[in-house]
Amino acid sequence: MKKMKKVITSIVIVTLVTMYLQACKKSDTTAATSTQTVLQKIQYKWTLERIVDNNYYSGADHINTTTGTSSDYFDFKKDGKVYFSFSGITDVVTYSLINDTQILIDGTETYQIKTLTANSFVLYQKNIRNATDYDEETIIMKR
Repeated sequence: MKKMKKVITSIVIVTLVTMYLQACKKSDTTAATSTQTVLQKIQYKWTLERIVDNNYYSGADHINTTTGTSSDYFDFKKDGKVYFSFSGITDVVTYSLINDTQILIDGTETYQIKTLTANSFVLYQKNIRNATDYDEETIIMKR
């Protein structure tokens, strides 16, 4: 009887371990198939949350924050164009990735990709004007 109990216990343990390993295997597969490239993550219609401009001069920050409205957006398309609407102005410009951390917009503006998740996209740009002064812009978008 004890031998039979050991066999049953062993079968139950093996079954539980097998089920656990299968569950882990499925989640690993799901993670692998859900991996997207930076370009694929960007290609979405993002709602503009806010734009923060900082003009640093005379030894001080001069910050201006513009909050987006529900109709303000950036829509990055697969064809390398970004459609946007901001403060009632709509337009289309080109974009391309320089690498996984930089994006070129309109062929002239290089932004650092500070955050890129399923729900948040943050771009940052800093332009040095001279030895002591610079301009910064942070664009904060969400899904």
